[in-house]
Amino acid sequence: MNLRWLSICFVAVALTSCKAASRGTDEIAPYGLSAQNTPYVENELAELTIVELEQRAAAGDTVAQAELGARYGKGETVEQDLEKAIEILRDAATKGEPAAEFYLGTAYYSGLGVPHSQVEAVMWFQKASSKGYAPAQYWLAVLIKDGRGGISPNWEAAVPLLWKSATQGHRNAEFLLGYAYQMGAGVEKNPAAAAYWYRRTLSKGYNIRAEFNLALLIKEGSVEWQSGDREALKPLSAEKR
Repeated sequence: MNLRWLSICFVAVALTSCKAASRGTDEIAPYGLSAQNTPYVENELAELTIVELEQRAAAGDTVAQAELGARYGKGETVEQDLEKAIEILRDAATKGEPAAEFYLGTAYYSGLGVPHSQVEAVMWFQKASSKGYAPAQYWLAVLIKDGRGGISPNWEAAVPLLWKSATQGHRNAEFLLGYAYQMGAGVEKNPAAAAYWYRRTLSKGYNIRAEFNLALLIKEGSVEWQSGDREALKPLSAEKR
C-alpha cells in the first residue's frame, strides 16, 4: 500500500484527453500534474502499524519516524493530527532524514500544518534532493522549471535533477525528462532519448501522456515503432511490410 502524504495540487495545464489523442491531433500533450500524481514514497515500512512505527522511531529509526509523521499528516491508519505530524517530521528532518525533509517540503507547499511557503518548500526539497532522494529531486525540478519559490524558470537547471530522479526509476521524472528531450527544453532535442524515457515510463504501466507523445514521435518519423510498443502506435506503412 502506497502512503500518500498531504496532497500537493499543482494545477494541470490543459492535459490532452483521450478524445484528442484519438482524433490524431499533432499538438504535444502539455506537461501537468494533478491530484493523481501527488508525491509518495514506497518503502518496507508501509505495512507496519502505528505502534510498530512508534517503537522503531523511539529506538532512533529516522526512516520510521518520517513514515510515522506522514501517517499522522494523512490520517492513514490513525486519526489525522497535523500538528503532531509536523512535530515528528521536523524532528526527523533536523537529524538529516531525507524522507522527513521531503514531507516537510510538501507540507509547506500545501500550507497544511505550517504556513504556506514555496520558498520553504524549495529549501526542504533541496536538502532531501542533495541526499539523492528521488521524489525530492523530481519535485524540486518541477518547481525550478516552473519558476516557483522565488526561482526564475530554468529548464537547464531542472534537467540534471530529472535525470538523477529518473535513473532511480521515478516514473514522473522519466516522463518529464522525455518531454524535455522531445521539446529541447533545457537540453538539445533528441527524439531517440525522448522515446527511450517515454518507453521507460510506459514499462511501469499505462500513461496517456507518454503514449501520446511517443505516438507523435513515431507518426512524424522521428523514431521507429518497436516491438514493445502498442500495436495501435504502429504506422500503416509498417503494418503492410
